[in-house]
Amino acid sequence: GQSIVPTSLGAVSTLAAGKRHTCALQQSGDVTCWGEGSYGQTNVPSSLGRVVALTAGEYHTCAVTSEGDVECWGWQGGDVPSEFDDVNIINMSSNESGACAFSDAGDITCWGGEDWLPDYIGKAKAVSGKCIINQDNQVQCWGYNGWGQVDVPLDLGETLAIAYGEKHTC
Repeated sequence: GQSIVPTSLGAVSTLAAGKRHTCALQQSGDVTCWGEGSYGQTNVPSSLGRVVALTAGEYHTCAVTSEGDVECWGWQGGDVPSEFDDVNIINMSSNESGACAFSDAGDITCWGGEDWLPDYIGKAKAVSGKCIINQDNQVQCWGYNGWGQVDVPLDLGETLAIAYGEKHTC
């Protein structure tokens, strides 16, 4: 079924949808979540502060704050690596059970879930789920491939945007 969208959202700049929950990043930098929240994925931390990027996985939500900190809540998104302390995170993306973040230098770090970032993955211009667009505008993907979601077509060519779903990638 559908959930009821809060009427007090205000102007929204970004939406992030998990398996059964949705979160909105408002233009003010505040985050509001709704939907099924049995794993805490809709419980926005009161200490979060102003947010500049937002992502949601199956049962977790993660945010990049205006200070460049990464915070996650819910199930399988919470063990954020400490290596982000001295790095300027500019964006992030979730997959079913984990998340990846990349810095202004193009460095990418992933955590949670069962698919770890392989050594062949280079610096990123964009990240979505378990795929990146590298510095040469080529797509690189990794992890479980039961539905072909990480098979990159050989003739894909240069890529400007990517979106990863649980069982597909576009």
